Amino acid sequence: MHTALASRLIPAALTAVLALAGCRSTPHAEPPAGGGTASAIALPDRGELVRRTVRAAALESNLLGDSPDRSVSIYLPPSYGVAPERRYPVMYILHGYGGTDDVWFSERGRGFRLRATLDSLMTAGDVPELIVVAPDARNAYGGSFYTNSSVTGGWETWIARELVQLVDAEYRTLAEPAHRAIVGHSMGGHGALKLAMRNPDVYGAVYAMSACCMRPPGGPSPIYAQLAAVPSLDSLRGTGFYGMITAAMGAAFAPRPGRAPFQLAYPYEPGPDGRVAPVPDALAEWRANAPLAMFGQHVAALRGMRGIALDAGNEDDFRDIPPTARAFADSLTAAGIAHRYEAYTGDHSNRIASRLGSVVVPWVAAVIDAPSPR
Repeated sequence: MHTALASRLIPAALTAVLALAGCRSTPHAEPPAGGGTASAIALPDRGELVRRTVRAAALESNLLGDSPDRSVSIYLPPSYGVAPERRYPVMYILHGYGGTDDVWFSERGRGFRLRATLDSLMTAGDVPELIVVAPDARNAYGGSFYTNSSVTGGWETWIARELVQLVDAEYRTLAEPAHRAIVGHSMGGHGALKLAMRNPDVYGAVYAMSACCMRPPGGPSPIYAQLAAVPSLDSLRGTGFYGMITAAMGAAFAPRPGRAPFQLAYPYEPGPDGRVAPVPDALAEWRANAPLAMFGQHVAALRGMRGIALDAGNEDDFRDIPPTARAFADSLTAAGIAHRYEAYTGDHSNRIASRLGSVVVPWVAAVIDAPSPR
C-alpha cells in the first residue's frame, strides 16, 4: 500500500475497530451485590509485564551448548486482571542480532521502552488492547536468525509452534491466526518475514522493521577469507560484528555438525590456491533462507495475510537494508498483494522506540483486533 494512501486508510480502519471494541480502556460496570445501581470498576493505569523462563524442547538438542531454558517477556494489557472472561489478540515481537527479549522493555540505554508505549496507548483508548510476547533468541554466536538448524537448534519450531501453543494454553488469547501477528526489527524483521511466510496457519499479519539479510550473499567478500583463518570462538569474537554475524548466519543457514571449528559452511571459502570461491551447496542453502529469494515460493501465504507491513530508515547504517525492504515491497506490489511500506527519515534504530508507538503497534492492533473473516 502506498504510504500516502496508508496514512488515510489506517486511521479510518483503527476508528472502526475501536468502535467495534467498545472503548477498550474505559471502566466497565458490574451490578453490585444485592442489586441496585451499577458501579464502575476502574481499570489499572498500566499493564503487567511478566518475565518468565520457558523450556524449549526444540532447542534441547542444539550443539552449541545453549540452554533450552529461554527467557520470555509477556505484556498483559491493563484490563487483563479485571476482565476474566475477555480474550485478547497477540503480537509476537522478535529482537535484533546481539539483543534479547529485554531490549523491547528496557528503560536503559538502547532499550525501546515498549511497556510505557503500550500502557500509554491502551489506557488512553488509542489502540485495542492486546498481549505482547517477546522471546529471547540469542545464542552462542549472537543470534539464531529464528531458523531451524541441526547445529543451533529448532528456533523456528520453538517460537512458531511451542511458544505459541504455550501462550494460548496459559493466557486468555484469541487463538487463531487472524488475531496473531509477528513483528521484528533487523534480524527480527528477517525472522518475522520468514516465519510469517512459512507458518501462515500461525500468523495472520507481519510487520518487518528494518529487516536485515534479505537477499542472498552478493559475492566473495574478503570477510570469508578472514573467517576461514579463525580457529576458536574467542578469536571469532575478535573479528567484530561482521565476523560474528556471518558465523551466526552460517550456523543457522548452512549447519555442518562436527565440522571444525564452528560447525557451519560459508557461501564462499578459500580454495587450495587461496582464492575465495563459491561453495555451491552452502550458497544454495544461504539463498534458500533469504526472504527475497523465498518470496516466489510463498506468494499464496502472503496473499492470505490480513496485513503485511515493512519499513526502513533511509539513513540506515546498513546500506543494504533500505533498498532490500523496498525490493520486497515491490515484489508484493508486482504480485498484487496489499501491504504497507514506508521509508522514513532515520537510521537503523534511532526511531524504533517512537515508531512503535506512532506506527507499528497501532497498525498491528487494528489489523489483528478486527473481527475474524467468515
